[in-house]
Amino acid sequence: MVEERTKIILVGGDLASGKSTFAHQFSARHQIICLTKDRIKEILADSFGFENRKENYHLSQTTFKLLYYSCERALESKVDVLLESNFRQYEVNEIEELVKKYNADLISLVFYGEPNELFRRYNERIKQGDRHIAHQSEEFNSVEEFKALLDKMHLVKFPGRVMYIDNTELKVFTDKNSIKSIDDFVFNKEAKNG
Repeated sequence: MVEERTKIILVGGDLASGKSTFAHQFSARHQIICLTKDRIKEILADSFGFENRKENYHLSQTTFKLLYYSCERALESKVDVLLESNFRQYEVNEIEELVKKYNADLISLVFYGEPNELFRRYNERIKQGDRHIAHQSEEFNSVEEFKALLDKMHLVKFPGRVMYIDNTELKVFTDKNSIKSIDDFVFNKEAKNG
């Protein structure tokens, strides 16, 4: 009998593509620990505060270190874990090294959407004014400016088994076929049934 490997599930991709909501719903549905970089950063900001962009940047770096530490503890205990973030390349590279060290199964779910719709959602979220202080940023002035940032984010090469998910229409929250497709991919059901 083949031993099931511990899973690390990365949920990353475009701004305003529904990553955080998906991560929480998926982890609740499958009883998998969900660690989000944004929430860890919020806890640090509430506890220690920050005065300027440089200090906010240091909070972000510390946040990833805590995410990494927690991920390694999960791997040591052979507990599946989901990590959600706007990952930078060095972050996915470090997580990939952990996966190799513990011979884990790495799955990357990369969310994207039609840029005009994501731009609308992002700016609407900013206008609502209820974002945590650690994540507050300015509205984008143009769709072109927003697309330029997305283009930079698209340079991140996600490791492991990778599924790209178009969430322009937010189907991953309600469409049973979309949900099943993602579940089957993560739990490798196509390979087991095929």
